[in-house]
Amino acid sequence: MYHYVRPSPGPSDPIGVDLSVPPQDFEEQIAWLVSSGFNTMTMRELEEVRAGKIGLPPKPIVLTFDDGYRDFYTSVFPLLKKYHLKATAFIITGFVGQPAYMTWSMIDAIDKSGLVDVGAHTVTHPDLAQLSTAEQTEQIDNCQKALEQHLGHPVYDFAYPSGDYNSTTLEILQRAGFQTAVTTQNRWSQATDPSLQLPRVRVHGQVTLVEYKAMLQ
Repeated sequence: MYHYVRPSPGPSDPIGVDLSVPPQDFEEQIAWLVSSGFNTMTMRELEEVRAGKIGLPPKPIVLTFDDGYRDFYTSVFPLLKKYHLKATAFIITGFVGQPAYMTWSMIDAIDKSGLVDVGAHTVTHPDLAQLSTAEQTEQIDNCQKALEQHLGHPVYDFAYPSGDYNSTTLEILQRAGFQTAVTTQNRWSQATDPSLQLPRVRVHGQVTLVEYKAMLQ
């Protein structure tokens, strides 16, 4: 689980520091993944594996990026193309086009690349567990509809804002046809995990390459 791939904002923004992996560190990480024989998959492909439709490659890993920040397009996407890697980007549709976020044309470009699975991350990134059923439905359905309208195909993958959800959220996602949803629970996903409650390993901004390797070994 990644957020920003950008230079560290500095000590005045400790949360931003934790969420920001410097571009040179990110390239070191993915170059090591490639040299170590890892095979990247999208969330779509992971669900096909879980459904028994395709086989699991050796040393599989899913790279996920939350929020739809513009640095995904400027920093991450060029490296995905350089190293021929796949990823999943979860988009907050209400923030599309704001200065720190991707535009619709950028989102369309990553979607058409064949390397990136575009998923939903609500309209405004609220704590879903604190919302009414109607409010949750609006956040989830309107996000999905906006993405599908702009991209021209179904969107089946979801990320819970800040990892917050409840049983109502799960029911809404099922009704909307989502097939996977990722949490912020910090551990490796197992085959026994429900498809709408998949954990992820967080990559912190200050992690060293030695620590990164240890996380994956």
